[in-house]
Amino acid sequence: MGTLMNFLEHSTIFSSIKHVFPIRGHSYMPADRVFGLIEKEYTKLEEMVSPKDYYDVLEKTGNLSRYGQDWTVKNIKDETKKIFKTKLPFKISETKIIKYQRKKEKVEIFVSTTYSGGLIKCAVLKNNIKNALLVDNAKVLPKCNMVNIKKRDNVKLLLQCVDIPDHAKEFYQDVMAAANDNTGKDEDNINKDYDDSENAF
Repeated sequence: MGTLMNFLEHSTIFSSIKHVFPIRGHSYMPADRVFGLIEKEYTKLEEMVSPKDYYDVLEKTGNLSRYGQDWTVKNIKDETKKIFKTKLPFKISETKIIKYQRKKEKVEIFVSTTYSGGLIKCAVLKNNIKNALLVDNAKVLPKCNMVNIKKRDNVKLLLQCVDIPDHAKEFYQDVMAAANDNTGKDEDNINKDYDDSENAF
């Protein structure tokens, strides 16, 4: 919500955005057909051991943008905590439509829990906050690999059985280093149950 509100506040073209959450499995959007083509290409490969293997397939179906090279992720979450109420007046999980409407220097939010019902105006910003411009201050998230120790150990075993191409060695060095120093510092991620039978690749 913070990102869309911020976008609308800056936009010189759009004055409103209607965000519809389709019924799962019934969207039939063009992207769904592309996902199907990608899956077919993946099944033709005996093994995929590096990001490049995925990139090669994805480039066949559209324009490929690589994370860290062509785009980054900003820490929107921390900034939105500063502007949004701790408890929103509606449940996102039950919401079917959210409409963002720009009114002068701020954006108002309207929600509906049905696809045909009326929209209800909801105040989501803290009382002393007038707009979502603080989202502009969001910092780029540092590179962080959330591989936990058990997963790292499983990958180590698999690496003994697979020949890793030169272009993929840096990727696996990053996986090992991140697991060794717990770069993510996410206790839930580090201590969560892990299924050793899960595929590492």
